[in-house]
Amino acid sequence: TFIVNTAKTVDIPAGNQMQGGILHSTQKSLVYLKSVNYGRTYSVGLYYGSGGSRFAHATTTTPKQVTTTATNSQEINNDALKTSTVINSLRAIVNANNVDAVFPSTHHDEPYFVIDANHSTYDIKVTDDDGGVNLKAFKGTAKSFTDLPNQCEDGFVLGVVGDNQKKEDDFYVKFEGVGGSGFWRECSAPNINNGIAATTMPHQLIQNADQSFTFQPVTWDDRKCGDNNTNPFPSFLGSKITDIFFHRNRLGILSGENVIFSEAGSYYNFFRTTVRSLLDSDPIDVAVSQNEVSDLKAALPIQDNLLLFSALN
Repeated sequence: TFIVNTAKTVDIPAGNQMQGGILHSTQKSLVYLKSVNYGRTYSVGLYYGSGGSRFAHATTTTPKQVTTTATNSQEINNDALKTSTVINSLRAIVNANNVDAVFPSTHHDEPYFVIDANHSTYDIKVTDDDGGVNLKAFKGTAKSFTDLPNQCEDGFVLGVVGDNQKKEDDFYVKFEGVGGSGFWRECSAPNINNGIAATTMPHQLIQNADQSFTFQPVTWDDRKCGDNNTNPFPSFLGSKITDIFFHRNRLGILSGENVIFSEAGSYYNFFRTTVRSLLDSDPIDVAVSQNEVSDLKAALPIQDNLLLFSALN
């Protein structure tokens, strides 16, 4: 049985608690080298703010290809043409440029490293002699999902911006893996609150096996993907709940002029499970179609229909 305090305003957790969020440094950037060629120069530059002066720079050049003849035989150290060799050379130089923290890859033989510069805002730019297709830098966002590297630091978060003119197609991904090998999983935006304060939501009255009763808050699901634009909080946040009910395998809530349904079959989740596509099972949050203000007071499920009551005469 659900017990609703109709005088209680639904809120997020109090204080600075970040329920369900991903703690991630906005100062982190990822440098990734896809492949290496003979006689190519690769460089990394860090700049104060947007368009500011450069405060760290690293560059390295691979050996030129050697032609072997019967009279002139030369060899190139194969290690010099490894992506890990080039990337570690750049890492060491950047670290020597008084950048406070440069974290190498776990086993020192992977084609990436992560920078955590001690600046609130900085830009990172990389170049290579292959037209910029091999050496890549990521800080905060990536242009498309296909641009993401197949190796990265575990827990590294990036936003995929898609169309720069709109935010509806933006989403966030987190790398999950060990030793550089893993995959990108859709996640929520870093450093935002994804939870609803259970103390301000309806509670449960549960009958135990010994016929006693337990009154307790519900563990409501946190937001697991998107942000406040692509996957916003349900409309009852910041408002009072007037009624709660079940209808067609969903938990329903009335708040103000809105009726809010949970995810189908997942009664404690009021967030979308992915922002990359719209699913039939996603939560529903709609307002009544009425020109006058009509706060909803009660709901009555009747078979496949739902009858809503308001105070409007």
